[in-house]
Amino acid sequence: MNLRRGIFSIALIMLIAVAAYAGNLNTSGKCPRFAGCVLGDSTTTSLTIVTDGSGTGEVVLPPLSISGSEIAAGAIAVSKLAENAVAADALAAISDKITLCGDDANDGTIYFGPATAAYLGGGGEHAIGGTACDALDSATEGTADAPIHAGFPSFKVTGMVCISSTDAANDQVLTLRSAEADVNPSVTCTIAGTGSAVSCSTTTATTTDIAAGATIAVKSVNTEDLSGADVRCEVYFSAKAL
Repeated sequence: MNLRRGIFSIALIMLIAVAAYAGNLNTSGKCPRFAGCVLGDSTTTSLTIVTDGSGTGEVVLPPLSISGSEIAAGAIAVSKLAENAVAADALAAISDKITLCGDDANDGTIYFGPATAAYLGGGGEHAIGGTACDALDSATEGTADAPIHAGFPSFKVTGMVCISSTDAANDQVLTLRSAEADVNPSVTCTIAGTGSAVSCSTTTATTTDIAAGATIAVKSVNTEDLSGADVRCEVYFSAKAL
């Protein structure tokens, strides 16, 4: 009997030693409470289960332990995501663009309004220099600007591309406006007057919010007679679903 107890004791000591090497499970094979339970030989290469007093735990994987190719398709069900883990705005975002265009100015400032009719599915084609575009400019911003429509939700501008029909001798600065003020952060680009540039583009480092139902326009500033030229700008944005 004593021999059996001795053999059992030796086996138990060896088992505890192996468990200690393999991690920090207790003698019952359970994680200690209020501590990290390490399965493996180190915290840098091991799976860790962090528990608290209520018995709730979370699995902590070591960095770079699983590559994307090792996760089988469908392995993570959508139901596994916590409720409201992904904001509805992120899922409902729509990437879109709207045209603003018109005739350029003679050594000064002019405003190009949005082609709202075309955007909403009606109106003529707003080609650069076309009749539809020619009707959208004005030296008075309040005449040129307009909302996409009165019930349009707030949106975030992500960039702008502008094209001129002529190669001007001087720089031409084009700036997006809302509610008769520059948007903030600014969305502006310059068509260089040197070389053969006839376009410019810009993207925003941080998204620019346009209020729901707010008016928009593009301000054009030049220092020569460009009254015979035409400009077309495309403003890119993301918006919540209507």
